[in-house]
Amino acid sequence: MRLLRRKNDPALFAELVEPLIGRAVFGWPIGASGRAYYQATLDDCGDDVSFLIEDQGLAIVALSCNVREGRLELFGQAAEVLTADAVAPAIAVRAMQEAMGEINRIANAAASGALLLTRSLGNAPDALAAALVSAGFEPQPYFCAVVDLAEGPDTIAKNMRKGHRQQVKWGRDNLQIAVVDADRPDAADFRAYRNLHAEVAGRATRGDDSWNEMERAVVSGQGRLILSHLEDLLVGGTLVLDSGDVAYYASGAYRRDHFDKPLAHYPLFVAMQRSAEAGRRWFNLGDVSTPPTLSDKERSIAYFKRGFASTLRSAMIWKSQSKKPAV
Repeated sequence: MRLLRRKNDPALFAELVEPLIGRAVFGWPIGASGRAYYQATLDDCGDDVSFLIEDQGLAIVALSCNVREGRLELFGQAAEVLTADAVAPAIAVRAMQEAMGEINRIANAAASGALLLTRSLGNAPDALAAALVSAGFEPQPYFCAVVDLAEGPDTIAKNMRKGHRQQVKWGRDNLQIAVVDADRPDAADFRAYRNLHAEVAGRATRGDDSWNEMERAVVSGQGRLILSHLEDLLVGGTLVLDSGDVAYYASGAYRRDHFDKPLAHYPLFVAMQRSAEAGRRWFNLGDVSTPPTLSDKERSIAYFKRGFASTLRSAMIWKSQSKKPAV
């Protein structure tokens, strides 16, 4: 058993961590496409301190992470601890001890501690959760809305909230849809979405490198852009990016002067259908947690997302506020 840092052998690290990404709660920033996107988007990605614990050619525990603005995280989000499935208990415990030693070493040197993400706590003994609690990390529940694309469009629609089904029908009857993907890599349509996004936001919220990386992902088959028109006017765009067998709802922009109409429902439903056709198994709508600090707008967005979901996937956020977590 040994510890391997990404910096020491990036190619081997990528090879060993790839099988674990499919078990991730949020795998997009861990894979190659996601990493390229965030590196193009953020002015400062911090110091890459990613590592994994390997045994006989298999990654048992892996953490893609950086230290940014004094905190152990991943591109401004919680760094997800990935663990292998069906590992002998003795090996799993030893690997977890090695991993926690490295996590504590990095977190102790970070001025603002660490922010980690793990899969949900179950009834079975959990060596990772026990180690995090012992190290002084504080848990907080996290939920994301997920659609099982294997169920097919009829069942997906049936599982939606009744109001969402009605809004999807309205969109089907009134919106004209154009899709940008590997089969139709239309640069003009992608540019139209970029312009709409800036118009709706009131300013350009992303730089050229960020947009270029998103377009590269879409036209290379790692995502798709759904554009919606109402009477020949572009009124919305829904961007989806892929990681493994999961399609992630990445962003959306819809004309505010048409908010009296349900502009987002049908394009999202089309995005799910197209993602299934592209071979994806899951459609992840993102975070729908509702902590007390959430704003009314954020609660409304979470409610909207939950209306599509066939299930909620639970996880845990772990925070270490102290520079030196208690052991």
